[in-house]
Amino acid sequence: MISDKSLSGIMLPSRTTPLLLLLFAILVYAGFAPSVQGNPIYTLGVKAGDGAWYGYSGIDVPLKLHITVLNVTDTTITANFTNYYSDGNANSTVQYLNIFSGDRNTDNILFAIGTGLKVGDPVYNNYATISSVQTQSCGGVSRSLDYIAFSQGVQLYWDQNTGIMCKYNDNTQSESLIMFNTTLWNSHPQPVDAFLVGFEVSTFLGAPLVVLIVFVFLRKRRRARK
Repeated sequence: MISDKSLSGIMLPSRTTPLLLLLFAILVYAGFAPSVQGNPIYTLGVKAGDGAWYGYSGIDVPLKLHITVLNVTDTTITANFTNYYSDGNANSTVQYLNIFSGDRNTDNILFAIGTGLKVGDPVYNNYATISSVQTQSCGGVSRSLDYIAFSQGVQLYWDQNTGIMCKYNDNTQSESLIMFNTTLWNSHPQPVDAFLVGFEVSTFLGAPLVVLIVFVFLRKRRRARK
């Protein structure tokens, strides 16, 4: 048991001491602790069902790409990629991307980043930082785009408000991918693409049936004109 005598040499703190200690602690933390002010919060600006259409440019590349968002969980986006080719073929893959860590299941294009990123903000676990914010056309309208030029000759532009990719340029391969339409901000979609409609219908019904339908339709039109 501690006696009163054992406490006689200890100076008990006054009422003002805790306040001084608290103030000192705040000043020390402000001076030495790393500042978190300005660090970006990585959030996705897209949801399941959102889609975007891109046109390819280059040698031996598909004609068009359609990306449809399937799922969004925390900082991970999962999307379906469908490439359309000039010979009428297409292929689809399901890919995911974590906008914070950069983790992905394939060597796919970095098709999304966090929303509201500014110059100097890091992306993909500090793999690169936003170089500039530019106003350019994306999906048929003028948008503010986050831009990064990678050392491999690749340039990427993402919409600053939603984080979706707008442009991809590979200067070493002379290839590009540019968004021409999206459901994210186009309330009135562009006219239906006859190539895509024809391809999707032929895939579902079979090419011979589509040819037969077109033949009957044209024959009826000729009879009506007579």
